[in-house]
Amino acid sequence: MPDARPPARPPGGAAHAPLPAPRDDAALYRLLVLSVADYAIFALDPDGHVVTWNEGARRLKGYEPHEIIGRHFSVFYPLSEKDKPAQELAQARVHGRFEDEGWRVRKDGTLFWANVIITPLYDEARQVVGFAKVTRDLTERKKAQEHLLAYSQQIAAEEAARRAAEGHAEALAELNRALEESAKQLEEQASELEQQHEEAQSLAEELEERNAQMQALVEEAQVARVEAESANQAKSAFLAVMSHELRTPINAIIGYTELIAAEVSGPLNDAQRMHLGRVRTNARHLVSLIENVLTLSRVEAGKETVYRETTDACALARESADVLAPAASAKGLRFVIDTPRDPCWMSTDPTRLRQVLINLLSNAIKFTDQGEVSLEVRPQDAMVRFTVRDTGEGIAPEMLDRVYDAFWQANQSHANRRAGAGLGLSVAKQIVALLGGTIAVDSEVGVGSAFSVSVPTLAP
Repeated sequence: MPDARPPARPPGGAAHAPLPAPRDDAALYRLLVLSVADYAIFALDPDGHVVTWNEGARRLKGYEPHEIIGRHFSVFYPLSEKDKPAQELAQARVHGRFEDEGWRVRKDGTLFWANVIITPLYDEARQVVGFAKVTRDLTERKKAQEHLLAYSQQIAAEEAARRAAEGHAEALAELNRALEESAKQLEEQASELEQQHEEAQSLAEELEERNAQMQALVEEAQVARVEAESANQAKSAFLAVMSHELRTPINAIIGYTELIAAEVSGPLNDAQRMHLGRVRTNARHLVSLIENVLTLSRVEAGKETVYRETTDACALARESADVLAPAASAKGLRFVIDTPRDPCWMSTDPTRLRQVLINLLSNAIKFTDQGEVSLEVRPQDAMVRFTVRDTGEGIAPEMLDRVYDAFWQANQSHANRRAGAGLGLSVAKQIVALLGGTIAVDSEVGVGSAFSVSVPTLAP
């Protein structure tokens, strides 16, 4: 007579169906996950609510399926980490996976040290429909690590004490021998030491006074450093606020000049077009200056962010050159752009890289009164090199170390100082560093300068 008893239920009451038929692979895999007792494996909906619960989760966290399914998984975290669950789901969405170790809370309120892995679950349209969460109890391992660390520290302390004791013993023995020798000498020099006592006392008092002076100087230097840092932060904040306030009306000026140039309000004669072009050129120059000030203040405050995307370096170079072509033409300069025919793909921040190229080209045009300004693009291994050359006045060797200083120009005389705030090269160098690249200069007075920027094709 066949056995009429129902099939045995998996231990712990994990929420799953009876053993599936051999060919029901999905159900069998689901039963396998739900039956695992050493790992807590469960699923969350897109908002973080528990939708499945396996045997390992029941054993590790203490909840029965009907007690936890439908509740938010933040109940497993200490109250001091109330924002962490949402951050973990956000990280998993962005990076496709999140892993962490930390303290978690059981149903009875006790804590355990857990390794947690969260993985997004996608539908056929690659939309996130939930998350898979795997938790492993590492409390014993952490205790063992802490015990081992404490034991190692104890052994190290004992060994250090032993060595110190041996050293002290040797020092004491040497000191004893020295004292015996000194005793003999002191007997002979007693009268001389008596005479020198007052001099030694005077010297000690002088040393104490100098030490007090040095301490006062150190404290003054510390106060000065704090004040300098505060002033620098205030300067950066002021520059950022003022630059934002200035950029708004300047952008309005540019917008209105473009509307007038489009003859929205009526036709223009040649003189009006010429004057309007000068207004627009100077307004754009002022916007560029403001952007450099903003970039400088963000970099100094540590708030400048790089947004990378796949970019054609050759096309970016040509676009940057198009912005400065009218300025070169206005000075009668030859403007040469040399790029490969094929695209030069790289992962970088195109806005920041364009700002670097425009700053270098603008600087070259500014300091070149005749001849040529050129921009060359060359792929080199895992880098792309941009070289801006000019036939301008050049930079003296003793000045090369200062070309990247903010608000500085090689020729500081009032008669020869060029228009500009001296920010272009300083901002360019700091942006190139943020992009993981390097910048170098080669210059000769009376011949011209060449600035080379090398940027990696992939994110560093």
